[in-house]
Amino acid sequence: MFSGNFAKGFLTGVAESVDREIKADMDLMERRKEKVRDIALERGLTEATRYEQEVRDNLKEIKEMAGALNTDADTIQFLYEQKGSLEATKAYVTQLKEAQAAMGGPTLAPLSSLLDLEQRTDGKTSALQLARYITTPVKNYDIKAAGDIRPGFMKLFGTPQAAQTNLIAEVDRDLAIAGVQKTSLEDIPDPIKGRLAYDWQLSLGRNAASDYANMGAILSQLTVKIGEAEGPQKEMLQKEADAVKQAQQVAANKLTLIDNRGQRIDRVDIKDIKARGITQLANLHGIGSDPNHYNAGGTWIGGAEHAEQRVILDAAEDSLVPIYNDAMELGIDPSRIESVISNARRVNVMPIIKNGEIFIPSEESEQVPLFDVQAVSPKGKPLFSNSPLYKPPGSGLSPAPGASSSSASVLQQTPAAAKIQSAVSTIQNTNDPKNKRAAGNVVMRILRQQNQAMSQADLYKLFEQQTGVTPQSIGVQ
Repeated sequence: MFSGNFAKGFLTGVAESVDREIKADMDLMERRKEKVRDIALERGLTEATRYEQEVRDNLKEIKEMAGALNTDADTIQFLYEQKGSLEATKAYVTQLKEAQAAMGGPTLAPLSSLLDLEQRTDGKTSALQLARYITTPVKNYDIKAAGDIRPGFMKLFGTPQAAQTNLIAEVDRDLAIAGVQKTSLEDIPDPIKGRLAYDWQLSLGRNAASDYANMGAILSQLTVKIGEAEGPQKEMLQKEADAVKQAQQVAANKLTLIDNRGQRIDRVDIKDIKARGITQLANLHGIGSDPNHYNAGGTWIGGAEHAEQRVILDAAEDSLVPIYNDAMELGIDPSRIESVISNARRVNVMPIIKNGEIFIPSEESEQVPLFDVQAVSPKGKPLFSNSPLYKPPGSGLSPAPGASSSSASVLQQTPAAAKIQSAVSTIQNTNDPKNKRAAGNVVMRILRQQNQAMSQADLYKLFEQQTGVTPQSIGVQ
């Protein structure tokens, strides 16, 4: 159809026209890319500024909350996960602080008495980690939102995905040069396990008479629920009931002390205070929750070991009587007297009176135990192995206050010792046979590794010393 110079000129014209269009499209695509890069960089810089400021603000809030409760970021992380927002966590921290103040302050009402939290020494969450975790993450510009940036003829070359991939790489380079992080997602340890304070705990300490009446009503309600519940739910309710009984005993003692204000306590009231004190000690140190050991009326039921427990705790309460009387004669506030002595029962340290004040000494050299929490029966069985202060021999931990050097070993903490401690805790606190056996197997495996020359019989004896049970009784070979 075409020939000669005309054809040659026509084709040359078409080629030049196409070349101009391609160059124009390339210039247009570069302008589009530049616009997207500018938007992405501006968004990145804005987000980085916003994020860093929020981190600083949240870090300040976290430190203030931790300071208010004299605790660490692990606790604040737990509360945050439970309450769901920073504002709700701050409000709850205020509630806890007010509850502590009403009960005599954080020394007499420590978080450990309000929150049932596990403790960890390794892998703790830092305040900065938590601040970054709860801050709204950086939201960089979504390059895909720009769509296909290729105009006209450029759509004949490559794919939309390839063009976006190249653009994303260029944007990432721009952000990196500007010092803007692409993501702000923070990887932090899992929250520690625990529970929030019982609602009734947050209203304790305002009035002893009201506390006593309220605890009685709550205990009646819990008794009905316990009778209807089963399994873990029943155990959880029983644990709360034990805490209610403890609070009720404290309130009852406060009322008795108020009736004797400014004078020595008469013999009848001392007898009542002692009985309630023994009930408190039993509940606090793992006896009161076991119906085979102890009942709510203050009576031990069972064999010789239970009688031995009673003798030890009875002597502990006898040692507190002079403290009660001296504090009363000095005119110290009755509520404070009972709050301090109740806390002394919990931490197993004898309170002292100096300069007209009653308190629990913080200096280790002044700390005298109420009783030996590591005490064993004549048969060698630990009498208070369910106490939170009890340290199994060989657990790698120093004995708690009240431990005699003959009944507990002080060993350097090691990973193996930590595993044994955790496994022993499981053996002693779970009712699930499978979990007991699994924990027992952990203990036995570590003991075999550490004592390879020991005979099977001696190994079994060592196992029983550390766990309080025989390996055969929980299915460990």
